[in-house]
Formats: sequence, structure tokens, C-alpha cells
Amino acid sequence: MASQAIFGFIGVILGSLTTSVLTIYRERLATRRELTIRDQQYERDRKAARDTFQRESILALQSAVFWATMSGSPWPRRGMMVRVRGGALTLSAAGAAVRMPGKPRPRRWA
Repeated sequence: MASQAIFGFIGVILGSLTTSVLTIYRERLATRRELTIRDQQYERDRKAARDTFQRESILALQSAVFWATMSGSPWPRRGMMVRVRGGALTLSAAGAAVRMPGKPRPRRWA
């Protein structure tokens, strides 16, 4: 009778240990999967932000070049520079700023 109680107790202990080990293993696998998914989402978001930045930069540069050619200045001109100030592209030709649409004229322009 006492030996049956001891074997029963050992069975309960072994059962709880195996359940604990399997639960911990399952949680580790789930955590690894979540980390992998989170890393993939981060990479997708980063790539999308980079692509958006490149697209906007190219469009702004094309716009600056277009308005520089429409301003009557010969293109390409030596000394033509593109500057980024405050997040906006500015095209300047030989020290004179090229007027962009929607921006006020400098005082020296009539």
C-alpha cells in the first residue's frame, strides 16, 4: 500500500515536470515566431519608408529642375546647385535662387 502511494507520487511529479517542460518549450517557440514576425514587419516598414523618401526626393528634384528650366536660365549651367534647407529643395544658379511655384519672390526680383 505504501509502495503504491510512493509510485503514485512519483508519477504525479514526473507528469508535472513533463508538462512544465513542454509548456516552456512551446512558449519559447511562440516567442521566437513573434520576434521573427516583428523583425520582418520592421524591415518591411523601413523599406517602405526608404522607398517613399526616395520617391519624394526624386519628385522634388525633378520639380526643381523643371522650374529652373522654365525660369529662362540656360540649362545646364555651371554652378547650378541643389540645396536642402529645412526639408525643402532649393535650386540655385550661379548665386541666384530660382523661384519655385507657391513661394514668395525675393525682394530683389521685380
